[in-house]
Amino acid sequence: MRRISLLILLAAAACGARAAAPRDYAFPVRDAARLYAANFGEMRPGHFHAGIDIKTDGAEGKPLVAADDGYVSRVTVAPGGYGRALYLTLADGTTAVYGHLQRFRDDIE
Repeated sequence: MRRISLLILLAAAACGARAAAPRDYAFPVRDAARLYAANFGEMRPGHFHAGIDIKTDGAEGKPLVAADDGYVSRVTVAPGGYGRALYLTLADGTTAVYGHLQRFRDDIE
């Protein structure tokens, strides 16, 4: 009986959940082809990849743009992980992380 109740509860929650409308975010790398090196959810040793890696045609220092309106909510520098990273909180509440950056803009540096 408990299993049936749980299944009914899960089914009701699934039916009541609304899918978010798809957003048309700006491609963040200027002057680069839309090529991806890795996708969200790919298997990695011991974990899933938690982002989308974008190729830059082998060039460093390409200009970046914000994916959408928002504000810089966090800036981090670490020896591993994302390295230099900029977190943008977008107008819809989504957080976009720009990681593995070569440098920050002068007013952020």
